[in-house]
Amino acid sequence: MIDDRSGVHTLTRTPPPESWRWRLLVFVGYLLTAVMFTWPLALHWQTGVIQKGTVPIDTGQGIWNLWWARHSLLNGHDPYLTRLLFYPLDVDLFWQTLSLPNALLSLPALLWLGPIAAFNLITLLSFGLGGYFTYRLAYGVLNDRLGALAAGFVFAFSAYHMQLVLGGPMEVIAIQWIPLYITLLMGALRQPSVKTVLLAALALTITTLASQYYGLYSAVYTVAHVGLVLALSDSWAQRRKLLLSAAAIAGLWIGALLPLVWPLSTIGAAPPEDWYERQVFHSAQLVDFLFPNTLHPWWGAWSQRTLGAIHPYGTEIGASFGIAIYGLLIYGVLRQRRRAWPWLVLALVALIFALGPELQFGTQSTGIPLLFRALDLAGPFRNSSRPSYFIAILMLPIGVLVGFGFAALRSMSQRSRYLLSGALALVLVLETWVARWPILPIRSHAAYASLNADPLPGAVLELPPLNDKSQYMLNQICHGRPLMGGYVARTPDYPLITSASALRPLWHALPPEPDIVEHNPAHELATLGTRFVVLNTEDLSSALLDRLRQQLATPGISQYAVDGQVEIYQIDPAAAQPVLVLREGWNDVESDGQRVWRWIGDQATITVLARSRALMSLSFPATGFETERNLRVLLDGQPLGDYQIPAAPFDRLVNLALLMPAGEHTLRFESAASQTSDGRRFSVSIERMQVEASYIAESTDRAPQFSAPPTISALEAPPCSP
Repeated sequence: MIDDRSGVHTLTRTPPPESWRWRLLVFVGYLLTAVMFTWPLALHWQTGVIQKGTVPIDTGQGIWNLWWARHSLLNGHDPYLTRLLFYPLDVDLFWQTLSLPNALLSLPALLWLGPIAAFNLITLLSFGLGGYFTYRLAYGVLNDRLGALAAGFVFAFSAYHMQLVLGGPMEVIAIQWIPLYITLLMGALRQPSVKTVLLAALALTITTLASQYYGLYSAVYTVAHVGLVLALSDSWAQRRKLLLSAAAIAGLWIGALLPLVWPLSTIGAAPPEDWYERQVFHSAQLVDFLFPNTLHPWWGAWSQRTLGAIHPYGTEIGASFGIAIYGLLIYGVLRQRRRAWPWLVLALVALIFALGPELQFGTQSTGIPLLFRALDLAGPFRNSSRPSYFIAILMLPIGVLVGFGFAALRSMSQRSRYLLSGALALVLVLETWVARWPILPIRSHAAYASLNADPLPGAVLELPPLNDKSQYMLNQICHGRPLMGGYVARTPDYPLITSASALRPLWHALPPEPDIVEHNPAHELATLGTRFVVLNTEDLSSALLDRLRQQLATPGISQYAVDGQVEIYQIDPAAAQPVLVLREGWNDVESDGQRVWRWIGDQATITVLARSRALMSLSFPATGFETERNLRVLLDGQPLGDYQIPAAPFDRLVNLALLMPAGEHTLRFESAASQTSDGRRFSVSIERMQVEASYIAESTDRAPQFSAPPTISALEAPPCSP
């Protein structure tokens, strides 16, 4: 147990007992303040959200996350794995923005009122609980209720938090888990026990599951907090206990997350090539902390315009403190420096991390490395591309330091203290105030309800894809079918749109081109289990719309509905035929006007998709490059045969007869290649493939491959209800 007389006690003090009525009053007070600060959100509780712009982006993603969590929990599915996005893939949602703890926190609203109301509840609770948990932490440190209340306000109603609310990412709007964890961490350091360590580890795990950014950054903050406590401790015996407690918290945290990230090769999927540039771009700069609130109704426009000219991204960070915060912070540190300085050190550490991997001034990078670069020594952390989110951690010690400022006013007479405290509180609220929020209506076109009513299962392909917006995921809430695409934080590899396939020209609105394989949209979409294609006419030019209509004008695809903004086409499941998709190893298509061919290198692969077991014959002419070559053909790694391929001008017709099981298979061609004068490698050219196939009837109780999961019943709440 830490002695309160030591210099470390402000980093380990726990909040004293208070009556439940007072604690409830504090929470409700912050919650009602949140209603005022987010007005008029309360008037659009079930129909709209706060978000800038005219289309749903991060808010829609958060609403979908809540809807999926609701469905998966009620039906016993793994919430971290879904087949409803980028169908027919299984998408791992652990590395996305699922934020399951926030779904559980809002579960009553989610079950009874729907995901929009649950999203808005999470927004309000981020203020109410964020303020309350910070109040409790600060009250333990300060032993001053006025200072603790101010600390809770500074943390919960910061310009940083307001910018997140405007942007709409639910997982980082929910800042309340950070002060809860740090409060429990301080308790575990003050009085180590099984209970206190377990509670702190649980809180850190919840923080991580709610937001991987906040979990990682809270863990980094823990190193600084524990390091200070160790440095200020009185004895080595005390230090050993502290180290054991911290190690136990870390071990339990890692152990709790390990099953979700196994195998370890999946940790922090490969970072993008420009990961460092992203980190630099998403970093705060010192100048950001000098400008007043950019969302303020009086001076916000000026501040945004002026700061934007110096550091454009700074207008989205919300690093503004304001005169009241700076004044109280400085006053508190000067008047109570013996108790306040450790929190000042923690604030400076968090500030330096928020500045990113290198120091910047405006658009100029200095090349001077900062603390954040240490995270990049471990490859997976290079995915952590938003150092500015460290401001969420920074605002906690800043709130405590402001609380010290209010507590320092005790030395004045009671009348002077009340007058000055009231004036400072008024200035603090005034500087934090925001202009009237834009409310974005959340709705889905009525035509999507008819897709839910269709008795045949199958996925939906919406065109154009718009994978940087979330409207299609809101539509999915209403039709309940898998979506071929989606808006997620880390877009998965979707081979069908990068390979030569029928889906690729639809996805990219490209004109079909001759190839060695016939790409038939009806065959491919039916094989994949796609039931509907939706053309969103407002997002397509007339030329692109006509191009897509022409590709869909094929037997097996028929128009289902036309309703103003959408044209819906349905796919006949009977159109399914085994499909060939060209994958790795193929050179570009070549043609002499009559023939079409592709050269392969040392090897090339074709993915064969079969909805059920099929008899399949495949024939194609092949020619060797410059000399006779051996061509080996393998199916799923098993040799089918070796063929001697003559050099031009001769060719050989290769015939393959295959009994193709249902599912996805790999047909591989291998031949020793030679390098051409322009650096390419050629071995064998293959001309247009002729494919004949027929499905073999199987028992009716066996689901076909690529079958979509059952359609989910549409919600009777917005965005689906009128």
